[in-house]
Amino acid sequence: MLNSTKYTRTIWSRDAYTVPTGTNVYGKHPIYLDNRGDLGTHGVFLLNSNGMDIKINNTAADGQYPEYNTLGGVPDFYFLAGPSPVRVAQQNSETVGKAALMPYWALGFHQCCYGMRDVYVVIEVAANYSAAGIPIETMWTYVDYVYLQRVFTLDPNRFPLRINCPALNRGVQDNAFMEWSNDSIYQGVVWPGVTGFPDWFALST
Repeated sequence: MLNSTKYTRTIWSRDAYTVPTGTNVYGKHPIYLDNRGDLGTHGVFLLNSNGMDIKINNTAADGQYPEYNTLGGVPDFYFLAGPSPVRVAQQNSETVGKAALMPYWALGFHQCCYGMRDVYVVIEVAANYSAAGIPIETMWTYVDYVYLQRVFTLDPNRFPLRINCPALNRGVQDNAFMEWSNDSIYQGVVWPGVTGFPDWFALST
């Protein structure tokens, strides 16, 4: 339960190294449910990608109320009639879209760790799972596998695997990626070129 008096929740989608605990990472989904007991439950969803402050207060003059302060965008509100919490959740999923069905292999046991310095460490960890009789579906690494923190790459010394990346190749072929502007020293290079958060490398066991 959130504090209902002089409470402010800042929503700002971001992904940054050493993000403070309790702050936003990645996306946001500003919805609230108002449960009024025998009178039923309703929900309110705001579809807005801008940064915002949501304030909740309770005063003698106005009672309890929420207040939205956004940086911009359209006030695109969806009122979900309920009348039960379950129905509000169902109505919300019909509004924003149903979740994709998980692939069967994703239901298995996965292991992910930052700091696996090379492919041999990954293979060793996978082999130890097998030796211990622990079934594992997939081994994941984080940014350790890339070359100079460039997306779609493998470090040739630490992860010398011959993997052709069809997503990258087709994107370059079809000119689908943003590139640095002509007045940049990186002219013609796919933007941003270097990032601290590349995609993942997975080894299926």
